[in-house]
Amino acid sequence: MTRTLDVTLLFDVEDVFHPPEVGNDDIIKDLAEGLSAEGVVASFLFIGRRAQLLAERGRRDVIEAVRRHEVGLHTLSGEHPTMPEYCAGLGWFEGLEQIRLRELAGLDIIRTVFDAEPNALSRHGDYTAPQVHALCAEVGKPYIYGFPTARPSGGITWYCGSLNAPSSAIAFYVPEDDYAHDAAFAATVERLDAFIDRSLEQGQTFVYVFLGHPLMYRCIDWPVYYMYPNGTNVPQDAWPTGPQPRLRSSADVALALRNFRKLARKLAGDARLNIIGASQIPVLYGGQEPEIDALELLAAAGESLDRDAVVIRDRFTPAEICLGLADSLLAAADSGVIPERVPRRPLLGPLERGPLMPERWSVEWAAFIALVRRFRDRSLEQGYLVHQLHEWGCAVGLGSFYAAMAETFISLARGARPEVISFRPFNRNPEEAHGLGYAFLDISEGLARDEAAGKLVRPDLDTAALVMNARLQTWTMRPARRS
Repeated sequence: MTRTLDVTLLFDVEDVFHPPEVGNDDIIKDLAEGLSAEGVVASFLFIGRRAQLLAERGRRDVIEAVRRHEVGLHTLSGEHPTMPEYCAGLGWFEGLEQIRLRELAGLDIIRTVFDAEPNALSRHGDYTAPQVHALCAEVGKPYIYGFPTARPSGGITWYCGSLNAPSSAIAFYVPEDDYAHDAAFAATVERLDAFIDRSLEQGQTFVYVFLGHPLMYRCIDWPVYYMYPNGTNVPQDAWPTGPQPRLRSSADVALALRNFRKLARKLAGDARLNIIGASQIPVLYGGQEPEIDALELLAAAGESLDRDAVVIRDRFTPAEICLGLADSLLAAADSGVIPERVPRRPLLGPLERGPLMPERWSVEWAAFIALVRRFRDRSLEQGYLVHQLHEWGCAVGLGSFYAAMAETFISLARGARPEVISFRPFNRNPEEAHGLGYAFLDISEGLARDEAAGKLVRPDLDTAALVMNARLQTWTMRPARRS
């Protein structure tokens, strides 16, 4: 049987700079209608303010053309302060509340303008923060283009209780410039074919194809450079008289749209592809197992100890494994037997950094079980992992405590109950925390994954809180599997 790839087709719809006579509203309609004519569904990710402009201009024709597809949110607005700017320096819950205020308003705009339920939230430029994934979990929607990426596949990733389609191995980007040049467009189609073949060979089940920013079918330069430079907002009434982005000729736009239609026809007829809207991502990839069996806990404990690091495995997050170990140890202390399975308990990772070195090096069995019980109960009560246990005037960090639970679980599985449990230095976060933290650090360095937005944040932006929160929540990360 021939395998197929689930594929989501994406547009980012952003232009609030140009007046309607420039024609960028019409390009949105042309793209939507071209896909519909080929029987293809795409996901149009709108900045909230851009969707409002269509309604204010009375462009029901554009709105109806888009409504035949799916619509998501590409953040509320590109204005400053952007998400990393208004979350900078905030704790987890304070940042989450600020994101709620803006992104929930953006979702409401999409619902109102298109009379449709938004299918996703998405990263605009590098305007993101770890807490937005927790909001996605609250509203039950996936996040598109986020930084969290679980190895080894780099595919759809669980993070903070929601699904993220990362900017990674599963992403193919069609440069807008290529549509207006036949030779470049042909080369891009060849690259797309190779990408699809490679994805199938690597065992991927999902990819997305970014079809472009509709405004860049018309523009040569990014308008945002003249709107939001260096963390500032140029007054809107100054836009018409300020620097203007260069525009493509009408002939180039027409060629771009013709080539786009060719691409839509190719995608529609490609037997390797199962084209889905982003709304189907949770349906196909959102399955969760209700229980963790003892063999899974044993494998996770052994692999983590072998690698001297908290390991992200395929079926459960490190936070779920951590609570599973605690539940199993407590059950074994009561009955003398490790249970065959324990409930999966979805929690956030810690919200503070625990100590790297334990201040107490060992504890007897009864005292250890009392610690495990306090750890589990406090974690469940607060909804996130305890970052340290502070008993006897001595602190033991989450990493060291996780390693002690793993070693004790393995001993019990082998039929030997230890009388003394040792604590030792152990990495406090999964290995993936290092790279993910740097992705958020780079927001302030102009090294954005989005060419335009990477040069727009405040030059002095302090991303330390973003980095810390992102790293701590790698405890909630794992690959997503197709149901």
